[in-house]
Order: sequence, then C-alpha cells, then structure tokens
Amino acid sequence: MRKTTRQRKSKTDLLKRGLKILAGQGVEGVTIDALCTGLGVTKGSFYHHFKSRDQFHAALLEFWMEEHTERKKALADEEGTPEQRYARIVEYATTLPHDLEKNIRAWAMRNTLAADYLAKVDGSRITYLEGLLKNILKDHTQARPMATIVLSTMIGSRLLSPPILGDARRELLAQLHALMGIQLPSATNSQKGAK
Repeated sequence: MRKTTRQRKSKTDLLKRGLKILAGQGVEGVTIDALCTGLGVTKGSFYHHFKSRDQFHAALLEFWMEEHTERKKALADEEGTPEQRYARIVEYATTLPHDLEKNIRAWAMRNTLAADYLAKVDGSRITYLEGLLKNILKDHTQARPMATIVLSTMIGSRLLSPPILGDARRELLAQLHALMGIQLPSATNSQKGAK
C-alpha cells in the first residue's frame, strides 16, 4: 500500500477555514476537528501553528479584524476624493459576509476576548468614517455622531429579522445619506481602483 502524504496547510489556510466555519455555524462549530477535517489535515498541522483552541480564537479575531476592517479601509484609501473613498467603504461594508458579522457579534455577547476585538473593530470603523465625514459634511462637529449613526445603521440592518441586505441596504443607506445632506458618487465611480 502506498502511504499518502498530506500537504501541510498554512496558518492563513486555517484562519480562512475558521472564518468560513464561524460564518456558517457560529463559534461552537469552530473546533479543531472541524478545521482539520475541512482542510484534510491532521491535528498535528493545527498544533504546528497554534498551541490551543484559545490561541486560535485570538488569532482568528485578529485575522477577521485585519481582513474585514483594516484591509478594506486601506483599499478605500488608495485613491479618490473623500466622497469617493466614503462611497467605496460603504460599498465594501454592504458586501461583507452577513453571517460572519452576525456570528461574531453573537460570540462577543458571551466572550470577553471576542467583545474586546469587536469593540476595537467598531471603534476603528467609527473613527475611519468620522475622518472621511469631516471632509464631506458642512458641519464638521457632526462627523462623529453621523459616523456612529451610519455604522449603527449598517450593523442594525444586518441584525433585523429578516436582515436588510444587498440593494435594499444600499437604498436604506442612500436615504440616510440624503438626510445627512451628502451626495455620493455612483458605485461604479467609487469602485475605481477597488480590488
């Protein structure tokens, strides 16, 4: 009999798989067995990168923050006016995986580490939106409250039952922007340079 060798997966492979499981099953589904089975690797591959499930959870939350917040902010900032960058980040936020965001928020309600990361992410998102809105709104003192309202609308629309997603979410945000007195470029113009 030939012995088959399994290819070792990278730390990033495990983290991507973890986010996929988290989106589909919640944190309860993110087990070492599920990660390894889904990638076709042994537990040794997992333990090569992580000492424990808790260490993996911390790395997973860090990876989520980098991929779904910091990386999106960097992409939005690549070029354009504040209005174009703002429109781009709103579009990115509209297309973030619904179930992943929802399940991380549920996890944060009962886990201190997840709550700490979620607070960092929400704070980072509000501060980023505030910076853009300071250059868009006529009354700069309204940038922070408006950034908070925009983020709250983005989050809340995901958590309603049924959630407001896709084009319905874009329309809701367009109405909010009209109330704020801002006109944004079309999505195609704002996506220039987006990856």
